[in-house]
Amino acid sequence: MMVKVLFTAIWLLSGSTCAMEVIRDITYREVEGVRLTLDLYLPDGAGPYPAIVFVPGGAWHTGDKSTFAGYAEHFASLGYVGVVVNYRLAPAFVFPTQLSDLRCALAWLHDLAPELQVALDRVVLIGESAGGHLAALLALAPPELGPCEGEGIVVRAVVSLYGPMDLTLYNSNPAGAVVVTDFLGASYAEDPELWRRASPIYWVRPDAPPFLLIHGTADLVVPPRHSIAMAEALKAAGARVKLVLIPFAAHEFHLIPLGPSWTALREIKKFLNRVLLPRT
Repeated sequence: MMVKVLFTAIWLLSGSTCAMEVIRDITYREVEGVRLTLDLYLPDGAGPYPAIVFVPGGAWHTGDKSTFAGYAEHFASLGYVGVVVNYRLAPAFVFPTQLSDLRCALAWLHDLAPELQVALDRVVLIGESAGGHLAALLALAPPELGPCEGEGIVVRAVVSLYGPMDLTLYNSNPAGAVVVTDFLGASYAEDPELWRRASPIYWVRPDAPPFLLIHGTADLVVPPRHSIAMAEALKAAGARVKLVLIPFAAHEFHLIPLGPSWTALREIKKFLNRVLLPRT
């Protein structure tokens, strides 16, 4: 609740332009006895609107859509449909279960796009930490990795807030290796190819959607070299990418009002304004 109040103050200070409706806990998938839900943030007025699908983090083991409530409210007030998605968590559900859930969320959005007044050619993914990792994979990896029945969406752009882009880097970090092993269901020694296939940097390609990578230089959970290496790989492939390193910012800075979060919001809005311009 405190996070939501603080972010409400932020978007009021930044100047909202329209009212919104919030609909919580909508079921988008029921699978293996689990009901998966999302929250909708709908601008008031006639669309079609661009949409942002928010993917929360939590080391693939925890996390909830409520952590992106502030961002979703902010962008809905600016005329974006906000979709904040929960997915199944490790270690009870291992990769690529999470990717399959997110693909199903996109299929759900595709089916309801006319009713929600969503412009399907202007759908953006924003994820933080593990959610940044999953958002990048969702945009880059082939649909055969974590498949879901239904019509998919071509992602227009991706924003990753301090997301791990190369899981193999955690092989030399004992604590991190345990977390990734639980998420993937196999250690690096047991299946190094799985660790690579679960890494967004493995799937970089020239026709990747534009990426905005934002990372704090003081992040000890997901070191900034993840975003730096990803930016270099995307540039080398000929894809569009912008890397923003925020001095002294630590992990999960998006939960702290003002400061680094304000910088991130400013950079995201500039990025979206640029990549969502009508194509010529």
